[in-house]
Amino acid sequence: MEQYRRLGAIALMIGWLLVTALGYWLYQDKVTRPYTTIDSPIGHGELKRHLESAWTTLPGQGEAFSSGPTLIHFSTPQCHCDQQSRQHVSDLYDIFDGTALTLVQATQSYDATSTAMPRAQTIALPEFWAIVPAVPSAALFDASGTLLYFGPYSSGPICGAGINFVEDLLTRLDKGQPPSPWINDMAVGCFCKTGTYST
Repeated sequence: MEQYRRLGAIALMIGWLLVTALGYWLYQDKVTRPYTTIDSPIGHGELKRHLESAWTTLPGQGEAFSSGPTLIHFSTPQCHCDQQSRQHVSDLYDIFDGTALTLVQATQSYDATSTAMPRAQTIALPEFWAIVPAVPSAALFDASGTLLYFGPYSSGPICGAGINFVEDLLTRLDKGQPPSPWINDMAVGCFCKTGTYST
């Protein structure tokens, strides 16, 4: 009798593990997807130059954002990942509060409206949105206008839950260790295609 109880307990545990694994797999399958490899007719080097040119020639940019790095946030309220991304960006800003970091919320057109993030400046950047394959994503520039990063914030089913690409770069900058410029077109996480970029 004791043996049957043990076998029953083991069977229940195995069943619970299988149901849990299946639930997690279904959740991952529904929520996570590739960031979408940038299938661009131009290479990463030219893409970097295009973004730097668009950023440094923005009216008033030089005066407003020359004191430190600028983090540009791309997301849309229609994206189901937006709420988590906003919280993640807010947490990032709290971590680096007191540094020279500037946060910018990018809109897709000059007449677009956006729910502004706390402490973020809202700027129309249609030239950037034209090459953003999925959101949430970010662009990071140093004070001189050099592009340091372009791509997703992190990997994982929830923004900030996996590898924190942007946080790692900001930490290095804060320590005086400028990172090598990086266009990250490979990650798996909670992303929504923008529909503005052909892949």
